Amino acid sequence: MYALYDGEFPVVPATIFLRHLEANVALSTNTLSAAAYALKTFFEFLERNNVPFWRVTQATIKSYKRFYLGRRNSRGEYVIQRSTAQQYLNVIKQLIGYWRGLREDDPLFIDHVSEIDGVRVRDRRRGALSHISWYSWVPSALWQFKIPRKQKKPSKKRYKGLSAEQGRKVMDVLNHAEHKTDVETMLYYRNRAIWAYMFMSLERKGEVVRTRLEDLDQRRGMIHLVERTEDSWLGELKSGPGEVFVTSNNPYWNFINSWLTEGRWIAEKILKAKGKSDHGMLFCNRSGGPLTRAGIDHLFRWLKETCKFKLFPHITRHTMASLMLDAGIPLEAVQAQLRHENIASAEIYAKVSVQKLRASLQNFWQEFSL
Repeated sequence: MYALYDGEFPVVPATIFLRHLEANVALSTNTLSAAAYALKTFFEFLERNNVPFWRVTQATIKSYKRFYLGRRNSRGEYVIQRSTAQQYLNVIKQLIGYWRGLREDDPLFIDHVSEIDGVRVRDRRRGALSHISWYSWVPSALWQFKIPRKQKKPSKKRYKGLSAEQGRKVMDVLNHAEHKTDVETMLYYRNRAIWAYMFMSLERKGEVVRTRLEDLDQRRGMIHLVERTEDSWLGELKSGPGEVFVTSNNPYWNFINSWLTEGRWIAEKILKAKGKSDHGMLFCNRSGGPLTRAGIDHLFRWLKETCKFKLFPHITRHTMASLMLDAGIPLEAVQAQLRHENIASAEIYAKVSVQKLRASLQNFWQEFSL
């Protein structure tokens, strides 16, 4: 499907790259399917514009972003969501890096503007005009897709989080999931642990998938967020490295320990059967490889369809922030636990506790005396 030709030798870059991901990265089937579809759209774009894969330039990537990822419908709305478009670009970046990262004469790295005006650029340094080809780094903005977001007034209902009844409903669904086969058993303990861990740590999904076993310190009640270059493909530590205090007697540790003793060994067995070593990540996908952000999204979509109410990964942060404020924890402490740089980001959770605030003020003024 993706066959290209480089001179006399046929090349199948997309297929080989996907096999590389399946064999060495151990991605789940759903993630591989999403990557395959992203590459399909890119190669179709190249075919329509008569551009061979080996002659892709920065201008080609920009055109793909503008005319395919940036398409709009008759109402002026973007056809492809921002997160989906960014995932497409990430896959294409990995594909190009896999095949073309070591070619110094690659046209992707040629600064064509500098060639036209007679100025050469290399490593962002100016050079004299000469007959030698000079090259520039591919700017990071090339692999970013930004869609202007409409400014909407924050919805109190959105930031209120889950009710106690909804929380019990989700836990009931997770507790009654089938776990007869090894894979079902692994997913049963893993899904319960993911749900508990996201409530306990208040981590974003990009931070959850980057957590390793060695980052947990139950004795001290700490979770360490460590910046590791080799794990950057999994997600982003949005608030940077640091430590999260969750207390040693947190009841959610029970779910984590159940996953480590009853479920994770199955992932290790799957990897061993494939001749692969353990990757050391806290959570795994159904194939034994590292859990990805797409895997967490898939879990929450399943919970949403089963529970019949709105669920998304970030709702765990909304829920716990609202509960902390209702329990009387100061806003500054909630801000620190959420790892928000600006306290204004945490204030959106305080707005939903207005009834609690009014009740507290009423009690204060009733007991107040000079």
